[in-house]
Amino acid sequence: GIYEGPVVLDRGVAIVAADGPGTTKLDGSKSLGPVLIIDGAPAGAVLAGFTIRAGDPSGEHPMGGGIVGVDSFATIADCVIVGNTGMEGGGLRFEGFGFPVVVGCEIRNNLSYGPGGGVYGPEFRIEDCTIESNISLEGVGHAIASSNAWVYDSTIRNHDADGTVVDQGSWIGLGEFDMRVRNCLIEDNAGTASYGVGEVKDSIVRNNGGNGVADATVIQNCTITGNSGDGVFAAFGGIFDSTISGNGGVGFRGTIDPQYFIDNTVCGTTEGALAGMTNDELLEFGVDNIILDDRCPDFVVPDDADTIQLAIDTSIDVVGW
Repeated sequence: GIYEGPVVLDRGVAIVAADGPGTTKLDGSKSLGPVLIIDGAPAGAVLAGFTIRAGDPSGEHPMGGGIVGVDSFATIADCVIVGNTGMEGGGLRFEGFGFPVVVGCEIRNNLSYGPGGGVYGPEFRIEDCTIESNISLEGVGHAIASSNAWVYDSTIRNHDADGTVVDQGSWIGLGEFDMRVRNCLIEDNAGTASYGVGEVKDSIVRNNGGNGVADATVIQNCTITGNSGDGVFAAFGGIFDSTISGNGGVGFRGTIDPQYFIDNTVCGTTEGALAGMTNDELLEFGVDNIILDDRCPDFVVPDDADTIQLAIDTSIDVVGW
């Protein structure tokens, strides 16, 4: 059924919609403010299986949108959070202390007048979610704006302009770089995919309209490809085990200690593989990198090949990287 908000969750109880979000909806269209207010809820508090829609920034919580969590450790699971509007945080806003968890949710078509079209807040964990088509009118974190969020196993796509996933501390010049993005797919966003995120690991960042990753601390085991701008614009702590290919700008723009540039392939970029440091530096001090300005390798040759011919015959075809 359809239930009117707002609903307040302030105890360690589990509220589960048995028929799921396609049937069970919390609707804020006839009330003021957020649809769901999670106020001081402990870790045992759970809301699962609802659609949360039509929240707005008014009433007692004028900053929030669909869901506002205050000093919360609750879990929000298997929900669809859609069509909400907030001042800071269109879909979800977290404030105060706490570390809420959002798992298995769709967060889409929400709007924030300030940062965080999809999600806004200092600390939270997002896992196994799809975040798409949210808008920050301020242009800061169309999908997520945070200072210490953990974003795992999620897909983030179809957002406008720059700053799809933003560490807000680094965006405003604090240089915190504490966010973590792991095992995510960030694709088809109109601007830069990731800005100021501390760790980007085990992820694919592709086909975005700006830079792939900008101002990261560590990039590890990632594929960054097909972005209109640079593949990576500045990485301060290191780039490891990653492929940066086929981007419209430079593969890697910036300077880094070559000892922390290891086992990477940088190739097939419109403006060259590197800007700010040279291939000679990486050849002298880096480890096991493949740097090619205009094209990518046709083959990866196994390290254990006994002869050159055997290496060619047994190499792995990677045409189309």
